[in-house]
Amino acid sequence: MADKIKAPPGISFPAPVTHQEFYTATDGTQWLMEIHVQWSPSFESRVRLLKMPERISVSLPSNLPYIEVVPENIREAALDGPFNLQAITNYYLQRCLAMLREYVERFGNTL
Repeated sequence: MADKIKAPPGISFPAPVTHQEFYTATDGTQWLMEIHVQWSPSFESRVRLLKMPERISVSLPSNLPYIEVVPENIREAALDGPFNLQAITNYYLQRCLAMLREYVERFGNTL
């Protein structure tokens, strides 16, 4: 998901963030969660869920909360003021990871 954005005066964009986390569900299945977020030159986020050990990519429904990592309304508000974009990114990255863990726990055996 990419949106062209310009940095307001006095705001610098954080470096792109790529996060990988291995997760073992309560049923013993193993997963790799990959999240990438960049703010400049355009906002872009990617979320991937891979079933291990085969690294099979799982399609995620587009209506999952935090699937775009940082919601659009938060991105717009963050750019309107002197906010710490790195802190905002890290906060929503953790929310996205929590959502992925819950998704795996609820639906992992059907994926």
